[in-house]
Amino acid sequence: MFEVLERRRPEVFGIRVSRRLTTEDYERLIPVLARMVEGRAKLRILVLMDHFEGWDTPAIGWPDPASEVRFALRLERLAIVGEALWQARLARLSDPFSPTQTRFFHKDEVAQAWQWLEEELP
Repeated sequence: MFEVLERRRPEVFGIRVSRRLTTEDYERLIPVLARMVEGRAKLRILVLMDHFEGWDTPAIGWPDPASEVRFALRLERLAIVGEALWQARLARLSDPFSPTQTRFFHKDEVAQAWQWLEEELP
């Protein structure tokens, strides 16, 4: 299950994921992410893992691969907020392969995660 967390800044938003993400969740999430990309040069996203147990689908498959590339190129910062060691490792997994700055924050550091995402914005 997921919920979009809106912020005052249009280039900063969050997604709360809880329990288990299903195929149906992905089908609803992809159009939401595509709308967030439209008209924005850069994105900064917070992923709040709230009692998150994992996902049923091994990978997000965008209907249009070009959309996935546009999203990845615009993703400037990604804050992953959780409490489990595997979540912290997930945050570091893409470091060598992506220009996106990714940081893990403990669930008690949500305010710091938002602050990091919003700093240095014009």
